[in-house]
Amino acid sequence: MRTVLARMVTLGLVCALAPIPGTACAATLTPFNMPSPSMEPTIPEGGEVFAESAKAPPRVGEIIIFHPPAGAEQEQCGPRAHQVTPGGKACARPLGKESDVLFLKRIVAGPGDEIYLKQGHVYRNGRGHSRFVRERDSFTRPCPIGASLCNYPKPIKIPAGDWFTMGDNRGESDDSRFWGPIPSSWIVGLVRSCSPRGTPCAGGR
Repeated sequence: MRTVLARMVTLGLVCALAPIPGTACAATLTPFNMPSPSMEPTIPEGGEVFAESAKAPPRVGEIIIFHPPAGAEQEQCGPRAHQVTPGGKACARPLGKESDVLFLKRIVAGPGDEIYLKQGHVYRNGRGHSRFVRERDSFTRPCPIGASLCNYPKPIKIPAGDWFTMGDNRGESDDSRFWGPIPSSWIVGLVRSCSPRGTPCAGGR
């Protein structure tokens, strides 16, 4: 049976959780290495980020480290396992069980928001608002023209307490489009800076 670390590396997820002994970082910030291109251009493949424990609810636009639902590796949507169809709705409900692997993505919608996707761009009707507004996403890597995985034009509503995540490399990311939003309790860290330590991650909001 593969270790959690081996699975993280193989699947192009966050691959390292290693505090630096003897430094303030060991107590407050933890470095993570990113072996996949799913967050490019914000975080390059092989780049390092520094995260702190999630002590308060996150905000739309923040980059988080979290456990996805079981079945995410197979792109299974819930509540009964199935795969979503491009051109319809993105996954609105995850499978109920938390996975033991770690993902790193950006939150693009929160509790009560309604969203749909067009060419990889998120159109969000925030709670209490009356219309859909395209996200400010100049920091993302656009989807290839006509890529089916980038188009889910039928709106979904994010459940209370849940967060919808996506990679900034919209055409090369395994994310909530396919396996749904995640609850706050599955979030383990908030990314605070990139390497070298203290450097803002390029393109964030």
